[in-house]
Amino acid sequence: MKRIISIALALCLVFTLAACGNNTQTNDDSNSPVETSTEPKTVALCESWDFESGFFTPLNPGNSAGGYGISYYLVNMYETLVNVENGKIVPSLAKSWEVSADGLTYTFHLQEGVKFSDGSDLTAEVVKLNFDAIPVVMGQYNGSYGITGTLIDKTEALDEHTFVLHLTRPYYGALNDIAYIAPMGIMGSAAYNEDMSLSDAVKTASFGTGPYMYAGDYDGKKYTFVRNPYYHGDVPDADSFTVSVITDGSAAELALRSGEIDMLWGSHIVSFDAMSEFGKEGNFEAKMDEYIESVQYLAFNTTAAPFDDAVVRNAVAMAIDKESLCETVYNGLVSPTNRILPTYYAYCDIDAEGKSYDLDEAKRLLEEAGYVDSDGDGVREKDGQPLSVALPYVADNASTDNAMLFIADQLKALGITVNVSGMDMMTWFTTLMQGDWGLSFYHTYSPSYDPYTFMANMDADMQADPCAWQVSLVLPDGNSIFKELSTSTDETRIQEIYTYVLSEIYEQSIMVPLYDKYPPAIYNTERIASVDVNDSAYSVNVSRIKLK
Repeated sequence: MKRIISIALALCLVFTLAACGNNTQTNDDSNSPVETSTEPKTVALCESWDFESGFFTPLNPGNSAGGYGISYYLVNMYETLVNVENGKIVPSLAKSWEVSADGLTYTFHLQEGVKFSDGSDLTAEVVKLNFDAIPVVMGQYNGSYGITGTLIDKTEALDEHTFVLHLTRPYYGALNDIAYIAPMGIMGSAAYNEDMSLSDAVKTASFGTGPYMYAGDYDGKKYTFVRNPYYHGDVPDADSFTVSVITDGSAAELALRSGEIDMLWGSHIVSFDAMSEFGKEGNFEAKMDEYIESVQYLAFNTTAAPFDDAVVRNAVAMAIDKESLCETVYNGLVSPTNRILPTYYAYCDIDAEGKSYDLDEAKRLLEEAGYVDSDGDGVREKDGQPLSVALPYVADNASTDNAMLFIADQLKALGITVNVSGMDMMTWFTTLMQGDWGLSFYHTYSPSYDPYTFMANMDADMQADPCAWQVSLVLPDGNSIFKELSTSTDETRIQEIYTYVLSEIYEQSIMVPLYDKYPPAIYNTERIASVDVNDSAYSVNVSRIKLK
């Protein structure tokens, strides 16, 4: 049970520790603080929890009291060696890098003249400290946010601006993992004790190279972040930003209307109803990211009847009218999809997709499989057992509740009784780990973690995601295909594995993609001129806000 709880807490954080900074930067070799002469401008935001655990990048359930902490805002204070932009690895604190032919050695050439917010220099020794500290600080959660943290063999600082990372084995997704702001965001040495544990200083200060720093003035209601005077990139428009702690969603919307805050940003705080309501009001703008945050899908417990049978899974896949789901429940703010991963993700542009809506064909499939309604009560049976299944899900908002009722109603028309049960994340995860489920409602991770971590978690031996690992339980080659994937350096073979796995997911309906979800934002147009919300899943990047 203790292991189940630990994994559940880690899984909760996967979706918030996924943001990585994609700011366009200009090198500035000056060691002087950035000076501004214009009248100070600030933007007011809110969050539904506090940042009591501190302002550091190697967040995990053990050091963040199981909560999300500062995760959504890390991108404002910290940077990684590389970033991911539109699925491509691009420079950040490292201006260039090389990977050895055997995939075991990564050599990073750091930008010069970069300083942390406390005035100390970015050097290869500091980067080495950060990577050496990952196993220490992450502890039992090391690898939960990308497996590269578990593959570190040794690190070297060849000179002041050359850092070398040696892995125990090759991993094709290593650079993508290194772009994760947590735990790979680089912190100044003041963030660590001599034993590489986190210093107490990170509870009240940030030590990053990003555009902002924490001002250290929390009054029980509001946090203030100011410009990092040593920031080496383009100066952001806002001189500072505040984050008020408002735990209730309705109260946050009221605060936006009253002018107490200027913006709501992120699917964790912006409801679908709010997007529709504010979008109709003249002094507010409701925007959606053009890039997908995650794909919501229906998962099956393939270890037990009836969903150990691909015919039944295919019937369910064909019985759900995704377009109607998106319009009826989500007001058209999500898009129906037949793909579990977007085609613009690496290795995911394949010539295959999931089943489309066809209720008549779904009924025919069940009839042929021996599921019939013999007593006319509307529920199909086989061998005297009624087709009745449990659907536990994370009850995170009213729209999710309505979606579950919609799906239950759709499957009722197919002759399947679905018993929906909303619960908190911990209870949901424990329920799935114990096998007490038939269907569930879940999602892929984020543009930072997908497709690499999502594919890795399809390996049941990882014991990380009970929805994802159903794939390895169904495939005849089981976990071996994912172990081969994680160690391969052959791009052709990696693509072959992706094509095979995704094709089988679609052909056997191991997962049923339902809709694409996009990061939302609502802002006051009297205060804010524009916001670039693209590629902003699970992050609030204040540098993308232009004020009036």
